[in-house]
Amino acid sequence: MPSISTLGQVVPPRPSSLQPRALAACALLLGVLIFGAAPASAHAVLTRVSPEPDAVLEESPKEISLSFTETISIPAQGIRLFDPSASEVSGVTAVARGNTMTAQVPLLTADGSYTVAWKAVSADGHAVSGAYLFHLRVATLTQPVAGVESGVALWPSLLRILGTVMSIGALALYLGRPRRRAIGLWAVASAGALVSLISSVAAAGPVLSTGWSVSFSTSTGRLTALALLLTISGLLVTLCRQGLTRSRASGSAEPTAPSKNADRALAVLAVLTVATIALEGHAVAINPIALSVTLTLGHVMAALCWGAGLVWLEARTRSASATELQAVVIKRSPWAIGAVVILGITGALLILDRVPLNELLSSWYGRLGILKLVLLFVAVGLALSNRYRLTPKLLEPKLLEPKLLTEPVPDQAVPAQPAAVTQLRRSVRIEMLVLALALLIGATLAQVAPPQAGVGGTAGGSFSERAAFGTGQVELRVDPGLRGMNEVHVTALGSDGRLMPGVEELELSLSLAVDNIGPLKPEMQTISEGHSVSYARFPFAGEWTVLVTARLSKFEAVSAVFTVPIGTR
Repeated sequence: MPSISTLGQVVPPRPSSLQPRALAACALLLGVLIFGAAPASAHAVLTRVSPEPDAVLEESPKEISLSFTETISIPAQGIRLFDPSASEVSGVTAVARGNTMTAQVPLLTADGSYTVAWKAVSADGHAVSGAYLFHLRVATLTQPVAGVESGVALWPSLLRILGTVMSIGALALYLGRPRRRAIGLWAVASAGALVSLISSVAAAGPVLSTGWSVSFSTSTGRLTALALLLTISGLLVTLCRQGLTRSRASGSAEPTAPSKNADRALAVLAVLTVATIALEGHAVAINPIALSVTLTLGHVMAALCWGAGLVWLEARTRSASATELQAVVIKRSPWAIGAVVILGITGALLILDRVPLNELLSSWYGRLGILKLVLLFVAVGLALSNRYRLTPKLLEPKLLEPKLLTEPVPDQAVPAQPAAVTQLRRSVRIEMLVLALALLIGATLAQVAPPQAGVGGTAGGSFSERAAFGTGQVELRVDPGLRGMNEVHVTALGSDGRLMPGVEELELSLSLAVDNIGPLKPEMQTISEGHSVSYARFPFAGEWTVLVTARLSKFEAVSAVFTVPIGTR
């Protein structure tokens, strides 16, 4: 079987038309598809902070420490501290070691609420940021100082998608038709890699200063730079190959050995570039990394083979006879269907590895992942239809014995049916569009953190529940049930259903055990005997444990425990 770099040599290309240009646009979309094929994992998530959110300290803290779920890098001013008057505290310099960021804190003398604003870049190249409060002796603020939280811009992610579309789309086209506008395709791939590199730097910090060093300290930044070097190398080899072709003797019918070697080198460079781009981001940031890398590479390589094969087959439907088409479809369909099966299996495994089963339908990430898999299986059905329903129609059945339907037949023996060829071409294009839509959904998933226990996988929403409370019941209401400030009502009810008499004090204790956060003890305001309210801050999403305690007397207390889901939006 000829190599993928020589597939386009069999039939000379036809003149350009609007249909090939439309196909090229679809193939560019394929770049997004392949890029998004591996479902993304969460970006670096803050798991522990010191001082704790909303903690009331009696003494000035010596340092601020933040721990994350993965290794991080920090831009300039990774941690900023603001005093109760919203003035920035000088002398706070952050350093990162592994998955922890720390900063020494000068002696704080002013009583009140201090705002900690932080920003970090995870190994997948995405920037994350946030802000929270701690209080020195007295709380004077309920929200962080306005405007100090460094927001994460959307445009670097959009640039990354654009750059990946350009690079992988151009390379998929090249592998499908290696002799068709090779220089232009490698030039587009190089430009796309440059755009991706700029987006990676922009996500890490200012492009003209610290962004480069911060980006290159992450795995994704280094892989993005490597992809740019590979595409530039491919462009140079293409230019050299064209020079060798032009210097060939005009009467030579076969490419020279150096030209063949250049073709092989370009095919290898194209595959290596796509693999490098596939590993940018979540694949090298999620444990177990070996499994993540293996599944991601298998998924993306299967998508690349399938996409490039569709580009090649669509071109053959416009230039080859029905007999030739039948022969090549029969010969190559096992490889194509095998690639599609690998694509579906690895995609399913990656989604199940990233999303808990109980989150598949309750989270947007899970629903999008399921939709993507459904589209992939639709494409599998189209591939099977092309092979077993449309391919036999390429030749006149009445002139053939049934046993010969799977064998190539000479053109002189059987007349071609143009309608059948047109139908196959249309089906191949639909298959490409279905694949494009499925992988476009994957591109969206690549920029979104999936749900994870304790860090945003819970949907949240207003919470109301009752539990046994001594001889009566206690009702807990949390609204809106989202990360941040919530209004919490605690109502103690006696056995008669009325407010419980003799309740001297109601207390709350909030803990997020999975991330070792808490207990946080927000201040309670008494509304009436047996009914208190608190404006409590839940700094992170997840399944919070809320302990409600009532003092009935100096020596007697009753309590109840609730599990409260706190979401992100």
